[in-house]
Amino acid sequence: KADHYGEHTISNIYFDTRDYELVRQSIEKPEYKEKLRLRAYGKVTDNSVVYAELKKKFDGVVYKRRIPMTLCQARKESQILKEIDYVLNRYELKPAAYVAYERVAYYGKDNEELRITFDRNICCRCSGLELKNGVYGTMLLDKNQILMEVKIPGAM
Repeated sequence: KADHYGEHTISNIYFDTRDYELVRQSIEKPEYKEKLRLRAYGKVTDNSVVYAELKKKFDGVVYKRRIPMTLCQARKESQILKEIDYVLNRYELKPAAYVAYERVAYYGKDNEELRITFDRNICCRCSGLELKNGVYGTMLLDKNQILMEVKIPGAM
């Protein structure tokens, strides 16, 4: 069954070190890894709600912590922001990549914890790393290709 968002555009700014330590480490498939991103849905303005997200993966299980805020909102104290600040400072992270795509998401009729997403028009760029700059960049798939992801609780 389609989720209540329908088809929507998702854009992200991923943070990494100057020498891309986090993405290089992720490619090696370690038992533990983490990444930090700023995510937005739809067209982005200064007043749009965006999400600062800290994703951690341990032993095949993904844990995501996120907090909503406006793009221009002053940072507020919270446990999630403390964790995000820790990761930013630990790795000396800076904006490193922009990735956007159009997504349609579904969940299982008999099991709402089962989610399947279909992403198309996936693009990326390494400059102009502001969400409000809009969706543009190098296309990663051919026009007729779609990325499908199955999301379940726990590891499989």
